[in-house]
Amino acid sequence: MRKKLLILAGIAIVGGIASLVRFDIPAEEIKRRHSSSESRFLPMRGVEVHYLDQGRGEVLLLLHGVSASLYAWDDWARELRRDFRIIRPDLPGSGLTGPVPGFDYRVESYIAFVHEFSERLGLRRFHLAGNSLGGGIAWGYALAHPEHVDKLILIGAIGYPVSQGLLNRLAGSRVVGCLMQYITPRFAVRATMMMIYADSSKITDAGVRRYHELILREGNRRAASLRLQNQSEDLYPARIREISQPTLLLWGAEDSSVPLKHARRFRQDIKKSRLIIYPGAGHVIMEEIPKKTARDVRLFLGIGR
Repeated sequence: MRKKLLILAGIAIVGGIASLVRFDIPAEEIKRRHSSSESRFLPMRGVEVHYLDQGRGEVLLLLHGVSASLYAWDDWARELRRDFRIIRPDLPGSGLTGPVPGFDYRVESYIAFVHEFSERLGLRRFHLAGNSLGGGIAWGYALAHPEHVDKLILIGAIGYPVSQGLLNRLAGSRVVGCLMQYITPRFAVRATMMMIYADSSKITDAGVRRYHELILREGNRRAASLRLQNQSEDLYPARIREISQPTLLLWGAEDSSVPLKHARRFRQDIKKSRLIIYPGAGHVIMEEIPKKTARDVRLFLGIGR
């Protein structure tokens, strides 16, 4: 009887794990579901880079965070495209762009990607904004190519060493990272979004579904795992003091991913910087409070009063 119970328990455990497994969604299927009539695809680095190019005026280039996509900027694009030309790519390993040959997801590789992308689009001078990982790429690009960046906007940006919580440490381990490539249920995506949003009422079923399906795009989970395994190895915080561009720092007071003390350190290290803190907001404030943040961006870039 005991042996039988153990066998049944084992079957139940295996069955439970199997129920959490989610297979990759083929690239063409994801493209069919999530591209739009405005989607553009640029052959580059062995992949087709998905991006949107909307509006007219001075160029504002937007870089999203890890496991996110260009759709994180939808609300900003609606608010700002009347005054600016808004360009936003799906970074390598994310969204419809997907993984790149060689699987190099270091910040310096992303900086090289942004440079090639902007060159291919003929962008000579532009404003640059980034959230989270995209923020780290943005300030790194501003240092590497200061002649191209007019003004810089950092939103919950990585830059200084962050004390990793248990979940992030586990996600960055090779074993758990491997499991993440197969076990990614939708409820886990919702739970993650609840951690990065301060106001969980802003999370919609449609938003969770899109995040989840884009994460399941073939190759994206492996890319995220590789990025997490190297998330603090390619940051050079000492160089932040060299940033010369006027910089706007936008931070949610409840940001648990990149705490407010990092915003204050950016403010101290970047001479031409201004910090705006939003009470009751989290890590992705361009999604949580798009009107307020877009208004402050418009003022910073010299539009409105």
